[in-house]
Amino acid sequence: MECKVAQKAWSLTNFEESLKSLGGPDLLTIFHDLAKKISKIDFELMTIICWTIWKARNKYLFEAKKLDPQMLVITAGALMEAYRKVKGPEGKCRATKEESKTRGWQPPQQNCFKVNVDATISNDKQLSGLGVVIRDSAVKAIAAAIKTTKFYGDVAYAEAETASWGLQVAKNAGLVALIIETDSQMVADLINNRRGSKNEIFWVISKIQDKIKELRNGKVQHSLRSCNVIVHTLSKLAFVYSNAVVWLDSFPTEIMNVFTSLNE
Repeated sequence: MECKVAQKAWSLTNFEESLKSLGGPDLLTIFHDLAKKISKIDFELMTIICWTIWKARNKYLFEAKKLDPQMLVITAGALMEAYRKVKGPEGKCRATKEESKTRGWQPPQQNCFKVNVDATISNDKQLSGLGVVIRDSAVKAIAAAIKTTKFYGDVAYAEAETASWGLQVAKNAGLVALIIETDSQMVADLINNRRGSKNEIFWVISKIQDKIKELRNGKVQHSLRSCNVIVHTLSKLAFVYSNAVVWLDSFPTEIMNVFTSLNE
């Protein structure tokens, strides 16, 4: 493997040693041998990583756009999660064609903006990675944001923090008609008063509800993880950046690549 980006990408995975021990006249033979040695899930992930590396290579060759190796691995992981979310336990699609249409991300109505939020947990670092993506009815990305916060041992709390921050990012962008989407059913239910809580999360939920009241039009709804792939990937990227970052209208190459590589 002569490509330095590919070498670095594989070094960030658990497959580096497995690849070093393989050899063959062509990639098909190598993959055939590999399929016998690792689990089906690992093989699927390796295949997706290969695809992301191949796509990044084409981006570099034809568009002179470089992609960070860590970004490749993060993107591959997000694609894998979305793939397994849609597929059934036996690898069969769980939805009909009509149902599949509703599984994808749906744009908001005209003059309204959709704020997708998600949190990723790093137990090793005891941090939560928060991600926010705001898009309009034409599916144009208006804003994206990432940051890390301390993880207090409650995933729902981290998801609520992300929703609160997403509302703040939207407010700073001057947006007043919003749909906030989270793949945390608990957080969506708490905000919409469908359930109660006396834990610390109550104070975050209360702040979110106050922020929504300030909007001209605002609501919170639950979405499937398969509709939240892009922002889930951004939440993982939060651990790569040392500080909170908010992008408005203009986005760096690595963020644009997330938008174009992942089709929700």
